[in-house]
Amino acid sequence: MNPVSTQEERFLYRNSANFVSWYRHISQDQGLTSKITQRLKEVLDGFSHLQFVELGVQDRGLSVFLQSDNSNKPYSYPFDELSDGLRMLMALYTLLEYARSNDYTLCIDEPENFLALAEIQPWLVLLYDTCLDGQLQSLLISHHPE
Repeated sequence: MNPVSTQEERFLYRNSANFVSWYRHISQDQGLTSKITQRLKEVLDGFSHLQFVELGVQDRGLSVFLQSDNSNKPYSYPFDELSDGLRMLMALYTLLEYARSNDYTLCIDEPENFLALAEIQPWLVLLYDTCLDGQLQSLLISHHPE
């Protein structure tokens, strides 16, 4: 995933390489951003918020603010310094909230890439429940035996 956004992008690439630019676009919708932030707080220990930082005239980087149990102040981490798995979880939960808010059908090939089954299981349960409630349709492709 490219850690720098030179402009907003309306669509997320298949490989999520433009996640930062896509999130820059959807962050204009504060209601959706609030839902995404709340969801990430529920599922990621210590998650506080996301914030864009100016890197140039048009360039923006995405910072992730995480808070430890023994600190009152969250610490800022550049998006590209997070593990592949954490970045993928953030992208999956963001995509789920975005699709649900826009009445899209979610089609994902191998969502478990970079993730252990235990890490993606809560997302799969949320996706299943969201589809069962009629809030979303989805199509997942996986070669994982489970």
